[in-house]
Amino acid sequence: MKISEFEVRRYGPLHLRKKIKLGDFNLIYGLNETGKTLTIEALIRILLGRKIKKFRGIDRVNETPEGYIVIKTKEGDRKIPDHGRLSDITDLTPSECRNIFIIRDSDLSVEEEEFYTEITDRLTGLKSREINSLKEMIRELTKLTHTNRFLNIGEEKLKDRMEGAVLLSEEVELLINKATEENLDPLEEEYIHIKDDIDEKEKLIEEYENARRREQFNKGILSLQVKEDALRKIDELKDYNNEDYQKWRDAERENIQLNKKLSEHRIRIKEKEMQSKDLEEEINELNYEFDLMRKKKSTLDQIHPRLENIKNREIEIQGREEKAKFYRNFVWIFYVLLGISIVGLFLRPAPPVLILTLLFLILTLFSLAYQYRFTSSRAGIKRDFERIRMELSTIGLEGERVEEINKNIEEFYQVYGQREDKHLTKEAEKKSLFDGIRALKNSRQEIEKQIEANTLIIDRIKDMTREVDREGYGERLKEKDEHLKFIRDQENILSTLFGETGWVEKLEELKEFKDKSPDVDYDEKTFRGLKEELDKSKERLKKLDNMMDSFQGELKEVEREANNIFIKGEIICNGTLDLKKLKKQLDDFIRDNNNKRENAITAIEILNAIGEEEREKVEALFGEKSSVSEYFSKITKGFYEKVEFNRDINGIVAYLSDGKRLNAEQLSGGAYDQLYLSVRLALGEELLSGEKGFFILDDPFIKASPDRLKSQMDLLKEVKGYGWQIIYFSAKGEVKEMLEKEIQDGSVKYIELKDRISAKI
Repeated sequence: MKISEFEVRRYGPLHLRKKIKLGDFNLIYGLNETGKTLTIEALIRILLGRKIKKFRGIDRVNETPEGYIVIKTKEGDRKIPDHGRLSDITDLTPSECRNIFIIRDSDLSVEEEEFYTEITDRLTGLKSREINSLKEMIRELTKLTHTNRFLNIGEEKLKDRMEGAVLLSEEVELLINKATEENLDPLEEEYIHIKDDIDEKEKLIEEYENARRREQFNKGILSLQVKEDALRKIDELKDYNNEDYQKWRDAERENIQLNKKLSEHRIRIKEKEMQSKDLEEEINELNYEFDLMRKKKSTLDQIHPRLENIKNREIEIQGREEKAKFYRNFVWIFYVLLGISIVGLFLRPAPPVLILTLLFLILTLFSLAYQYRFTSSRAGIKRDFERIRMELSTIGLEGERVEEINKNIEEFYQVYGQREDKHLTKEAEKKSLFDGIRALKNSRQEIEKQIEANTLIIDRIKDMTREVDREGYGERLKEKDEHLKFIRDQENILSTLFGETGWVEKLEELKEFKDKSPDVDYDEKTFRGLKEELDKSKERLKKLDNMMDSFQGELKEVEREANNIFIKGEIICNGTLDLKKLKKQLDDFIRDNNNKRENAITAIEILNAIGEEEREKVEALFGEKSSVSEYFSKITKGFYEKVEFNRDINGIVAYLSDGKRLNAEQLSGGAYDQLYLSVRLALGEELLSGEKGFFILDDPFIKASPDRLKSQMDLLKEVKGYGWQIIYFSAKGEVKEMLEKEIQDGSVKYIELKDRISAKI
């Protein structure tokens, strides 16, 4: 069993940057603060896991190291911790690892006093520890000291109780004799009879009391269960309540009224829509006629001013008619005068005649012009009037004169006004109908919304309770009310039985009585009769108590002392019979404990003999032909002959070749190291069934002189030659120098820890 490689990735401040492969002899060298000691601690923790209590000073870093160790065994490589710990692979204990394979603190000796006993038991099959444990168990069971006397410790104090039992047995015998001499038996018999009768009645009363409490419990638990069942039913009906029922009922009733009103609205809307349709047709006809009249009115509106103009012009012409007549009369005079002037001008041209001719010509022309203008105006009026008549004829209005036409136009305007009023009336009626229909439709929508809202209320209640109709909801509500009434009834029962509160706690207190006195039916009359009889018996017992007071005092004292002796019993001493019974108990107690003591002494003597024989087998591991002696003799070149284990001093002794015997502590430093290394080699081989293993050494020779150090290095080389693996951790330059040759030729593998750790522990 050897370590082929290991890696410590992290352990506190320690961080090794690569895995380390090992040979048969390995020197792992590192100056202070390079992590040498932490590396050893990490290796121990990886090898043993949490089983490191046997190692001192290994708790400087409170964490589990990250890394692994590869162990080479006959069965192949085993990686720790993937394949378990070292104890899982080799069945080695932490104590064996500490005292054989791992050497720390410059100490090659065995650390624990009981180590040799333990390892001897393991290697030879001895049961020394079990034998000692068995002897202690026998003493504990029989309450004996190591000098085989009764123990007098703790509550039991067996020694005092045994002594008290002997004295009390003698005292009880004297009391029995006294009772016989003073003839106390008859009174005692009556006393016992009454006492038994009282006990019987008290038990019977207790039975009745138990039966009463049982019935009280059963009634209470039944009522509580019924109440809880009803509560569960109510919980199932928790969504049913009078408020929702009222809402459902009101919603249904309101919907009935609203649906009725909705039907009425629909009828009225239909009627008004029919009226609106008829009115629309009538308005359409009126619109057609009115459109024609509007067109006529539009034409008349244009003609009417023109007609008024003609009328005004006629009035104006009529005013100019007299003047026109005047000019018509003068024009003829001017014609004659002009003719005469023209003739006179031809006959006698002279300026005055010319002037008169010109004057008459101008007057004639002026009169003609005025006459022409008057005639043209009248012709224009006639022409315009005819044009108006023609236009009026196109719209169905006739008239010969302006007055007639105006009259017809006025009549038309009157008819138009009447038609316009009718049209406006119908439009207003139409608007009123439309507004009424719209109001009815709006009202219908509000009704429908209210119906929908009521339906939602009903649907919500239905969804909540899964009821399909209000009658079913009402039935469940009645059922809930019945359960509530039932709960009140049960609460009244519970209040009668237990008071107003704390029913569960009181039932829990009575729970122990639920199965008590099953054959007893509680009866109040019988219960009271028993109590009266009990009171009488107690009165008689009190009289007897007074008569036997002195004797009873002695009995009570005996009873007290007996209960001190029989600490787990309940001794009752009421008379001679009880005294006789107690006497037998005391004698049995004394005899049984003495027998146990004698048997225990015999068993311990047998175990001592077996232990003596077993201890002799320890010599098989040491002695002249043992592996320890062979190794020690070989290492010391025969200077020491053999090694033995001394049972008296529980330690090792060595024999020189001349037969002289030395204890381990009497050896020189070098011989001491050689001795314990021999012990480790021999015991290690035994534990590994003949296979060689490894030694992890933490500068074991740090105090050695150069000569001794050289001899110890030679010793380790020799151990390596036996097939053992050496993993030597050192911070001493002397060790490195002493092994320089072997490091160069490769027989010692040199590994140096160079990096300083980042923090001190």
